[in-house]
Amino acid sequence: MPLEKENYFAIPPLAPSDLNNSLTFPTFWDLPSEYEISDTCLYSTKPRKHWCFLGKIVSSSVLVRLALEVEDKEGHRLLVAFHTDDRGVAFKDQCKEGHTIAVLYATQHTFAFSPPGLRLEQDAHVKVFPYSLNEMLDTSRELFEKGMGKRCEGCDKTDTPLKKCSACNGAWYCSRASRSVSEMLSKH
Repeated sequence: MPLEKENYFAIPPLAPSDLNNSLTFPTFWDLPSEYEISDTCLYSTKPRKHWCFLGKIVSSSVLVRLALEVEDKEGHRLLVAFHTDDRGVAFKDQCKEGHTIAVLYATQHTFAFSPPGLRLEQDAHVKVFPYSLNEMLDTSRELFEKGMGKRCEGCDKTDTPLKKCSACNGAWYCSRASRSVSEMLSKH
C-alpha cells in the first residue's frame, strides 16, 4: 500500500528530554574536546546522539567580545567567550546574572591564556533563557517524575510500562532487548 503524500514527509514528533539527564545535558567536564569531534559530522562523538550544555550566568563583561563566567550543574565555573561575527552583541542584553545559557553541541576549548571553557562561534547554537538553571532543572524533574516524556530509549515506545536505567538513572527501557539494542546503537 503506497504512503499518502502528506504522511510520507511527516516528521515524527520529538520526545521531551529531561534536563537532568547527564547524557543529553552534560556538565562541562563531560563535554567532548573540540578535537574529538568532526566539523562535518556532529554525530561522530559517541555515545551521544545530541547534547546541550546548560549553565548559570554568573557574570558578563565586554572588552573585545562578550565573555561570560558560567557555572554548570555541578558548580564548576568556566569562561564562555563569544567568537561570533558580531562578537556576542546580539546576546549582550540577554546575558544577565542568574539567567541560563544553553549551547547545542558545546565542546571544551583550550584558551591560550585562561583555563578551558567554551568558544562560541555560531549564534544558532546558543539560547539564553530568563530563568535560573535550578528552576529549569527542578521543573524538568517534576514533569518527568509525573510521567511526562518517558519513552523507551531502544524502541521509542511510550504506551508500555517502562523501567529506569540503573546505570545512568535517566534513560527508560521497556525490556532487556530494547536496552541491548540501544547499547548496540550507541544511544546509551
